[in-house]
Amino acid sequence: MEEIVRGYDIPYFYDLGRQGIAHQIMVEQGHVLPGKVSIGTDSHANTYGAVGAVGNAIGVTDAAVAMATGKCWLRVPESVKFVIKGEWQPYVMAKDLSLHIMGMMHWNGHLIYKALEYTGPAIEALSIAGRMTLCNMTVDLGCKNGIIAPDQKTVDYLRPVQKSDW
Repeated sequence: MEEIVRGYDIPYFYDLGRQGIAHQIMVEQGHVLPGKVSIGTDSHANTYGAVGAVGNAIGVTDAAVAMATGKCWLRVPESVKFVIKGEWQPYVMAKDLSLHIMGMMHWNGHLIYKALEYTGPAIEALSIAGRMTLCNMTVDLGCKNGIIAPDQKTVDYLRPVQKSDW
């Protein structure tokens, strides 16, 4: 892999000592940016929505086609907006909210292949890590992705690590 990366002048290579779970690295290292559509072979690529990107998981064949052609076919999902009000209570976190939404929806199939938009004062109060957790869990709801509109917290998080402008 190292030879291939060097041979093609690929600028970012995550090898021993510089690694992690793909959906974490993509956000933490500033590869995923607001307003962008990003695809990944990681089933939790929907985590990218935490910074206002559309993140979609794809299979390796689709990834190979995308790398070879620069194109990927996606069906645009319907959207469902969750406006989350109130204040976070001690020991209640983003995953708890996601599990509560799962319980409310009763796994009835209404969210299959939908895009979930999270907004409201409680979402604005979440850290980027909390937002990543919330968007990450949308795959467990059967959704295509989750997204949170970027705000100043997003800008401050991405400014030191972003790999390009947005």
